[in-house]
Amino acid sequence: MLYPGVVWSDRRSFGMASFFSKLGPWYWSWTNSSVSTLTSTSISQLTTSQLSALTSQQLAALRPDQLAGLTSGEISLLTTTQLAGLMPFELMLLSTTQVSGLSATDISSLSRVQITGFTAAQLAGMTTTQVTALTTAQLGVLSGYQVSGLTTTDITALTATQLAALNRDGLHGLTSSDLAVLTSSQLAALSSSQIGALSPQAMQGLTSTDIAQLSTTQVRGLTNDQLSTLTSTQLSALSATQQTAMSTTQATLLSVLTLDVAGMPQTQFAALTTTQIGLLGSAQVASLTSTEIGWLSTTQLTALTACDVAQLTTTQATGLTSAEIGALGTAQFRALSAPVLSSLSSSQFAGVTSTEISLLTLAQLASLTTTEVSNLTTTQISGLTAAEVGWLSSTQFSSMSTTELAALTTTQLRNLTSAELASLSTTQVSALTTTAIRTLTSQQVCALSTTDFHYMSTAQLSAFTTQQINAMTAAERSAWSLGMRSH
Repeated sequence: MLYPGVVWSDRRSFGMASFFSKLGPWYWSWTNSSVSTLTSTSISQLTTSQLSALTSQQLAALRPDQLAGLTSGEISLLTTTQLAGLMPFELMLLSTTQVSGLSATDISSLSRVQITGFTAAQLAGMTTTQVTALTTAQLGVLSGYQVSGLTTTDITALTATQLAALNRDGLHGLTSSDLAVLTSSQLAALSSSQIGALSPQAMQGLTSTDIAQLSTTQVRGLTNDQLSTLTSTQLSALSATQQTAMSTTQATLLSVLTLDVAGMPQTQFAALTTTQIGLLGSAQVASLTSTEIGWLSTTQLTALTACDVAQLTTTQATGLTSAEIGALGTAQFRALSAPVLSSLSSSQFAGVTSTEISLLTLAQLASLTTTEVSNLTTTQISGLTAAEVGWLSSTQFSSMSTTELAALTTTQLRNLTSAELASLSTTQVSALTTTAIRTLTSQQVCALSTTDFHYMSTAQLSAFTTQQINAMTAAERSAWSLGMRSH
């Protein structure tokens, strides 16, 4: 078929991109299938009239590679009617450069469903003009992930009405830096429910002035986690009127949060109830010295939240007694940081129970020093799960005493890795029990070195089963046979 103004030689001389660029807008008006034949290069060379001829359905039918061919300039030429055909996932595929081609009118024309397709990176790349063009309906569907892409400049530019349109999830995406730039009108526009949706970490961005300006209704919306995260300076900004408006639970928490626990005499410290200990804020726990940590009774210590335990420093941990360590609950023990666990002295580590040993996370287990591993008691050894035994590094495993090795159960032994067995010293090898030897799998037997057989006794060598001997390498079998003859 011939097209007006285009001869077939043009197609051969200029290629497909040039060929399609010569087609008039009338061509696109009668065939949708033609769109699928375009490459990204062809797409980028469409004229203004050709672009305007594309229907919203044709635009929506573009493949990702074709969509990527649209320049920011071409996107700026698309009408709101055409843009209405794009699906959320197609908008998500646009680069930040392409998004920059959308006008404020384009942005505001997008549906609430389409808006959900934008990524945090795309929102971060938008201009303030584009962001402020978002309607309250659009802002109301933004997720916390998307809101996290907004810059502080964007947040400042939003009107109080726009900011108040964010849903609870969206508000959770605001950072402390975002809250630090809020105007009094923006802050005042948030409901008590929205105030409660702000992340505790973000609340630290509010100034004392901001705190003092919260209405009594907003104050009642503060959660325990938010109050616990506020600094002493922020808490002191709460007026008597605000405090009077608090719920009983909030008032009780505030009375604890305002306690000056750092430097408190030991008698007063000992009088703190488990309820008060459990309500201590992160700033208060961080202010405790190692001596004060040591003052905690086992009952008081177990009242600390796992989050409190997780923030203990190695300096504070020096105050923990072996009894305190042994009294830690499951969540508390697993919350101990790897640096804290590896910093414990031998006397402190002696307090770790077999139950706690079985709860070690991979990071905690990896942090154990060779001194801590070599000093494990037989009771503590019994707490090691088969998986944990396999997780020990060859350096950690080789530091075990012969007594510790003898305490390993058959289940634990069968989980030893080839690297662990290869790391055994000759002293450790000579201490392996006949039961331990018979427990080894064929793969584990192959991990033994030929030298190991030279240090085994007749009883040990005789303990190898026929199946194990058959699994040995030729060199191992020769070393084993030589050992049997030499004894």
